[in-house]
Amino acid sequence: MSDTIFLVESKKYFFKYIKDDSIKLIYKDTNKIINIIKKIVYKFNLPLYNLFFGVWKKYIKDYNTVVILDTSYRRQIAKYIKKKNRNCKVIFYYWNIINKDCEYDVKNYKYLHERYIDEFWTFDKYDANKYNMKYNPQFYTKNINLNNKEKQYDIMFLGKPKNRKEKILKLKTEFEKKDLKLNFRIIEKGEKLVSYDKYLEMLSETKCILDYNQDGQTGLSLRPMEALFLEKKLITNNKEIKNYDFYNSNNIFILEEDNIEDIKEFMEKPYKKIDSKIIDYYNFEQWLNRFNIKEMEN
Repeated sequence: MSDTIFLVESKKYFFKYIKDDSIKLIYKDTNKIINIIKKIVYKFNLPLYNLFFGVWKKYIKDYNTVVILDTSYRRQIAKYIKKKNRNCKVIFYYWNIINKDCEYDVKNYKYLHERYIDEFWTFDKYDANKYNMKYNPQFYTKNINLNNKEKQYDIMFLGKPKNRKEKILKLKTEFEKKDLKLNFRIIEKGEKLVSYDKYLEMLSETKCILDYNQDGQTGLSLRPMEALFLEKKLITNNKEIKNYDFYNSNNIFILEEDNIEDIKEFMEKPYKKIDSKIIDYYNFEQWLNRFNIKEMEN
């Protein structure tokens, strides 16, 4: 058994494809009625919340390090870990940028939870420097292989509006003027989310992914990782991407730096394969191992 585990609330996104004993579900799989009871217990911080924890709780004394995503964290989880294994290092990993919409405001959060959280890490270099946290970049998995389908689209976008809808629609118009075939879908509030399996099907039919970060984000979203691991071209507004080791101008088009008039020429260039050692660095196993390195470069 690994001495480091990664706790997730559910195996959505690409987590279910990670074939590694280090990834554990925080909660047991339960029916709808039990799920309602669980939510009430957590909301009001009632006793016996640990009854809903997954099988990992039986072996918590065997672990040296536990990593929990910001989107999966509940105070009771870290409290339980420290009660059962006071020497276990509990790491809180920000998988999102810290802004007004962030569920866990870092200034108050570090003060309120320093008793249970040993280290705060982030995927974003800017936030790492601003809040004096450790940095570990975005990650993905090599376990995903796309179906070899005929490419029906040049560029694909799938995502929530996140205060960027107008800009994305403007880009859509620009691309259409260049006679590029598009598959754009903005998931509005209340609409059913697309499953990751369905998303991968959509990716198999396209040549290039559009990545449009929120204002203030310098860390990589999942889109550059998907492009890197699945050998897709990428169009992004993240100007920091040129500083990453996998950057190649044949593969990545940077909005507002590269000339939008050259977008069709970019699409026609062949994809340049990236060295497998570079890709390995962003693979889940290496990402998880880095949490046990004493000093990471910010």
